[in-house]
Amino acid sequence: MHDSNKFLPTLPPTAHLWLILLSLLGLLGLLGLSTTSLAASEASIRQPVVAHQIRIRLDPSDGSLSATDRLSLPAVSPETSGSTSPPTGRPAAIFIQLHQGLEPEILSGNATLEPVARRGHLAQFRLEAQPGSEIELGYQGRIQHDFSAVREGMGRERQQLIGTISPEGVFLSGFSGWYPKVLGSLETVSLEVSLPPDWLAVAQGEGPEIEEDGEQVRIGWRENAPQDELYLIAAPFTLYRQPNDNAEAQAFLRNADADLAARYLEATATYIDRYSQLIGPYPYAKFALVENFWETGYGMPSFTLLGPQVLRLPFILHFLLPARDPAQLVGQRGVCRLFTRQLE
Repeated sequence: MHDSNKFLPTLPPTAHLWLILLSLLGLLGLLGLSTTSLAASEASIRQPVVAHQIRIRLDPSDGSLSATDRLSLPAVSPETSGSTSPPTGRPAAIFIQLHQGLEPEILSGNATLEPVARRGHLAQFRLEAQPGSEIELGYQGRIQHDFSAVREGMGRERQQLIGTISPEGVFLSGFSGWYPKVLGSLETVSLEVSLPPDWLAVAQGEGPEIEEDGEQVRIGWRENAPQDELYLIAAPFTLYRQPNDNAEAQAFLRNADADLAARYLEATATYIDRYSQLIGPYPYAKFALVENFWETGYGMPSFTLLGPQVLRLPFILHFLLPARDPAQLVGQRGVCRLFTRQLE
């Protein structure tokens, strides 16, 4: 488990090399990536890190979740408006946000929690707790949003989704509010997801560890490198995986297709090996192709989320993966942040 009492280290030399490569190839604009300046202030690079231990049960049939999250708070409070860093031995005030209606409560730990604001679908809470302590929160409710259309140039538009738990699939990002995000912090995670039989969950980092008992399936993921936000994707996937020296290649397909999976696994292994030799070690335990239930071309840390038509385009293997792999190495250290973009 990552030590939440320490700050994210400064950028390693390889991160600078990856950013230079992406700039030369023009891939940042292609993928809809936003870069922060390498000369950014130390405060923007060195953020406090919160360690999450999340156990969550998803019920796609009614859009509900039930979860607990044990948060290991940093010794220094994140710097946000209204937060406090009191003298040693006194509680600090930090702010968390969660999807409205999930009704969080403190299950263990010496802390107080009160609602303070609402920002659209998100509710914000003031949490007072001892810096460096552990607090366990419980929460439950529903997350179900409809698609919205985003207009682009030349009369084009694309669909985007705040987040949903549905029979078609699960799409949850940090902006969805599916876990208590401590504002102004980076995050590590140990995650256990319970789902109906035949469903699988995907998150960033190392996994999946899969246990089945006939009534449900439990999937485990963990990521010890600090992240900007946490993702959770789920569907009745078929999983294909191929261990490699640098990272495991994985494919999560909604419809079983061994030939398609084999092409992606081989291409993933090839590109990760190639860029690791040129620039430096790939920072994640896996890179996964994940099939979405609507047309997307999203890039998340350690996986890409592609729509069913996009991932079957004949040129996509040698168009997308060469861009996605180096983006993961840059993004892992906070130099480059991935934003959603549809490939059409």
